[in-house]
Amino acid sequence: MAMDADADREQHWLDELRGGDEAAFRLIYRTYRPRLYTFLCRLSGRPDVAEDLLQEVWLRLAAHPPEPRAGLTLAPWLFRVARNVFVSYLRNRNLDPNRLGELDVFKFRAAPGPGPLEALAERETVRSLERALRRLPSADRETVLLVAAGGLAPAEAAGVLGVRPDAFRQRLSRARARLAELLRSQE
Repeated sequence: MAMDADADREQHWLDELRGGDEAAFRLIYRTYRPRLYTFLCRLSGRPDVAEDLLQEVWLRLAAHPPEPRAGLTLAPWLFRVARNVFVSYLRNRNLDPNRLGELDVFKFRAAPGPGPLEALAERETVRSLERALRRLPSADRETVLLVAAGGLAPAEAAGVLGVRPDAFRQRLSRARARLAELLRSQE
């Protein structure tokens, strides 16, 4: 009975999505993002690749939501799309999925939503980052924080500091390199 309710709910979301309802897309996104991310992360072994591939899944859902068919449920469709996107990624890079381990690419990545050990490690990472930020020269620190914490685009941050966008990008690159070096020195 609960599975029928879930299927009905998903069908309603898809009907709404086909009608252009943004709220339906957000519901689907919130429901399936963690699972799809974990899936793609485990397939690729790289969180950055998983994020890129996941974006492609969402674009495909928004552009071409599955048409209603008997027995079609959303989760398998999304995971099929995710898998196909991953296979295309491998094909475009001439990678053999059976040999990813040889490339030291495939490593288990924890799912979003940390467990106790991950939460502890995350807190330590945040503390390390804060220590490294404090050790950066103030010009570097503000450069990094405008983009990272402030969420400004480099061109916007350049305007805040009164420098040309290309000069800001160079400054940002140097600041990130210094920050990375400080983080490495703490290991």
